[in-house]
Amino acid sequence: MLVVFLFGCSSNGSESADSAGNAEGTEESAAEFDREMTAQGEDQSVDNQNNADGDAAASETSERMVMYNAWMNLAVADVEEAISLVEDKTSTLKGYVVQSSTYEQDEKMYGTMSVRIPSEQLNSFIDEMGAISEKVIQKSIEGEDVTEEYVDLESRMRAKQAVESRLLDLLNRAETTDDLLKISEDLARVQEEIEQIEGRKQYLENRTDFAQVSLEIEDASVHVPAITKGEELQTGSKIKQAFMNSINLLVSFFSGVLVFLIGYSPLLLVIAIPCIVIWLIYKKKNHSNSHEA
Repeated sequence: MLVVFLFGCSSNGSESADSAGNAEGTEESAAEFDREMTAQGEDQSVDNQNNADGDAAASETSERMVMYNAWMNLAVADVEEAISLVEDKTSTLKGYVVQSSTYEQDEKMYGTMSVRIPSEQLNSFIDEMGAISEKVIQKSIEGEDVTEEYVDLESRMRAKQAVESRLLDLLNRAETTDDLLKISEDLARVQEEIEQIEGRKQYLENRTDFAQVSLEIEDASVHVPAITKGEELQTGSKIKQAFMNSINLLVSFFSGVLVFLIGYSPLLLVIAIPCIVIWLIYKKKNHSNSHEA
């Protein structure tokens, strides 16, 4: 019985030790995960600082990125022919047409165009536009330096990609559902930010690679009005229209008078009766005075 008792005590002690060991292992796993997340934040801060230092150097040494916008007002002999020449020149320079339209106003043709030209060919294109026009009425060119913004986007992209890599690693090592959900949410947010940064970078790259040129094109020729033909004057129709208008005016006038007399007849009678009485009395007095004289 003593042996059985000692064996039972030994078993209870072993189970207690195993339970304590398991609890300690769980706590160590949680602590390890917390340390990993803390280290991730610290590493990210270091990376951001390193990227900021790299940005300062890159902004000084990288090639400048400038978005060019040009606007020209041209007077040409033939608007449609000029638009065709602009399209051909744009295609030759490996550019593309964004918008093109023509319209007529005051017997004069006008056209508007918006084209994108490789930035290094901008001056050549503008010179060519001056050559195909009768006169360059107005011209302006302006540029916006976006180098700093682009370098900042690249720095942010590297930092976000580093965070994405760490989150993917943590996602593969996560053991609980809560950890998976939390890491997945953070990963989705970071990947969305990466896509936004990439979209902005592509826009800046396109706008700096291709200058935007807006063209206002107008006909330079002087238009002399032609003599109006007889059938265009429509003299007979105009006489008939004037005659009918005068008839309608008379009909409207007499109709208005008739409506007034009939519609306001009670009021007119009330006003007319006293006036007639006063007039008769006045006439009678004048007649009596004439007899006495």
